[in-house]
Amino acid sequence: MTVKTMSKNNDDHDDDKLSHDEKIDENNSNAMNGLVRKRRPGIIELGDVTPHNIKLLRRLNQVIFPVSYNAKFYKDVLESGPLAKLAYYNDIMVGAVCCRVDTSEPNTRRLYIMTLGCLASYRRLGIGTKMVEHILDYVSQKDSNFDSIFLHVQINNEDAIEFYQKFGFEIIETRKNYYKRIEPPDAHVLSKNLKK
Repeated sequence: MTVKTMSKNNDDHDDDKLSHDEKIDENNSNAMNGLVRKRRPGIIELGDVTPHNIKLLRRLNQVIFPVSYNAKFYKDVLESGPLAKLAYYNDIMVGAVCCRVDTSEPNTRRLYIMTLGCLASYRRLGIGTKMVEHILDYVSQKDSNFDSIFLHVQINNEDAIEFYQKFGFEIIETRKNYYKRIEPPDAHVLSKNLKK
């Protein structure tokens, strides 16, 4: 899939000369500086995570999330197959979802959403919804042997909590000091039960 940028205006600025990492930084910093423009409806697509684009996923995660992920995380992502997807908006990589199967509890098979995020300037365009719908489709159509889906959300991330609640996730627990290097360090565990 080709990575393109959308031009900002008609001046001599040439977005095609920017590297993809610069485009990620530029798009995110524009959102933080309040320079977000209204976008025309775009095409949202999901693509596979491969050894060829894993470094882009790492860079994207560095921009989106306040925590760092180690090499083992990215190794696990490459082995996740359809449980890890990159999100593209008009061919620009703007987000990703990465999941893994969790069997840590006896006689229980759960899907753990390790990360699901989108660049700030591309939020509220349906990209997060597309990624959650992909996961829900996977557990209902391709592998229906999951008991639940769960994830951790920092307790002050009200937007994320509300977002997941729209899909039937509920706060089932609060883990004290879950995060090591960010404030607040506590996380809610959100879960969606899949068994009736």
